[in-house]
Amino acid sequence: YSTNPALAERDFVTSAIYGQGLTADDNGVIGVAEACDALLSDGSKRREINLVIDQPAPCAQWADALRTYAGCFLLRSGGNVKLVPNRPASSAASLTDSDVVKGSLKLAERGRRPTVMRVMYTDTTAAPWRTLPAIAYADGVTAGTTPRREEVVQLPGITTYAQSYREAVERPHTA
Repeated sequence: YSTNPALAERDFVTSAIYGQGLTADDNGVIGVAEACDALLSDGSKRREINLVIDQPAPCAQWADALRTYAGCFLLRSGGNVKLVPNRPASSAASLTDSDVVKGSLKLAERGRRPTVMRVMYTDTTAAPWRTLPAIAYADGVTAGTTPRREEVVQLPGITTYAQSYREAVERPHTA
């Protein structure tokens, strides 16, 4: 048992009984696990998970949910999965105009990004437990100069306001 979401992800990915029965790249798991265990100024870990998987769903759906808690991407290659931290890192390459074949790059906007992120978490400080929000606002929303476009994300495996608020802040939201 571990509250480290990267280790939970690895367990789910590799289990042939209740998971995907794949192999996991240990270097990637270690990198993401260390990012999750990074201690913050208040002494808490950056990311923890307290979740019971008690509802049937496709394995890929649960793997994606666990990926969200771990703050990583899953790169699949055949039967192997590599966890890559969703954190700033040094660049691996640079592209110039000469690297792009004319007409091969097509960019499209996916729609308007939310300007308000509401992350719902499980408050376990009192019985009965309850679901509460942590809300992050883009600049200008509270002043009324930026349109309000809200997105609600359910993360019941988070049990502290601080972690839920960090998740809300770290999710992309701009005008």
